[in-house]
Amino acid sequence: MKISTLIKASSQVCASVIKPLYGHTSESTAYLVEDYPYSFKLRTQIRYWLEYKPNKGWRFVAQTLNPKTQRWNKPKASTYAEWGGAMYLNEQDHVKWDGLQRYSDPENFMAFLKNFPKADMTMIKKVVPGKIKLYQDLIDGKRVLTVNNKPQERSEREIESDKKELAAWEEIAKHVH
Repeated sequence: MKISTLIKASSQVCASVIKPLYGHTSESTAYLVEDYPYSFKLRTQIRYWLEYKPNKGWRFVAQTLNPKTQRWNKPKASTYAEWGGAMYLNEQDHVKWDGLQRYSDPENFMAFLKNFPKADMTMIKKVVPGKIKLYQDLIDGKRVLTVNNKPQERSEREIESDKKELAAWEEIAKHVH
């Protein structure tokens, strides 16, 4: 992967993020949409926020107001993204979210950093040095992959791939700090 690839749109958000939404972290600070469809004929309110729990991460939560009783329905929550999360409005002014987790690739990290510069970077700052160390150790032969307790020798192609990954994570580190 080229460094220029990192700056291009991620598969999920880069091209569709119009306005990042910050500070919506609970029911009381939620982003409120006044006119939201409810069943086939009714309209109501919906509120969105990002919930954070230590050792779990961030998750997107939505909750509608029952227009018949004027009571909030049970909140609906997504799965957790361990390393970062942010909400945004897309081109249709719909509230969406993006998150980073252990399987996010460098392109997703770079897009997240570009799209959400004011997001909480606490976990990302902890993860990136570990990624850099992993790829440096793989390149230097200090760390090996094992299959059935047998160390696997790295091919030239795999080492070149590791070098590209290392360069990508080093570029990300520049944007995080």
